[in-house]
Amino acid sequence: MKLYYYFPLLLFVFLFNFLFSYSQNYQFPENVKSISQIIKDLPPYLDSSATLQADFNSDGLIDFAIVVSNSKHLIEKNSPVNLGIYLGTSSKIYSLHTTSTSAILPLTYGMESTFPFSGMNFEKGKLSIFHYYGEEIITSIEDTYMYMENTFNLVQSSNSIIQRDNDMLTTTEVYNWQKGIKEVKKNNFHQNFKTKTSKFPVKPLSPITKHIPGTI
Repeated sequence: MKLYYYFPLLLFVFLFNFLFSYSQNYQFPENVKSISQIIKDLPPYLDSSATLQADFNSDGLIDFAIVVSNSKHLIEKNSPVNLGIYLGTSSKIYSLHTTSTSAILPLTYGMESTFPFSGMNFEKGKLSIFHYYGEEIITSIEDTYMYMENTFNLVQSSNSIIQRDNDMLTTTEVYNWQKGIKEVKKNNFHQNFKTKTSKFPVKPLSPITKHIPGTI
């Protein structure tokens, strides 16, 4: 049988493997000497969207977080964004502590090629991850995690909706998961509305590996 009879099947197999390679989870190495070692060894279809160095677990050693995604390519907008957190050791080797494919939203939440993830920050013992996406209605998310009992747990969520066609009316819900307190704040170009505070039952803190930004 001539080769062209097999061409559609070969093309299907090639496309399946090609698309699958863009959507699969990235496997972080268990131990590395530096952030640059991870970046240098990334497959060509992935890149590092952000890195952050700080002492996450307050042991006096520098740790780091790195975000790996397919933000160079828009073939599969739903492909997971991979977060890896490494803790420093006395042997000057960084050891992989936590990975998550849910803590950072994929490209599909953005508009066209806009990546919704907008950065990370570490301040006063807390790791914050930021998202920002949308056009007429803009969503802004800040999730804050703290290292407790060998786990990075969600301690505060701040979710904002900004309406551009309503004098940039911004409604922000802030959840303090440790204290069980919710605050709702509103403001626009003309005024600040009175903040409403309420309490809710404290539940077990959600680890960074399970939390999805924007959800309660």
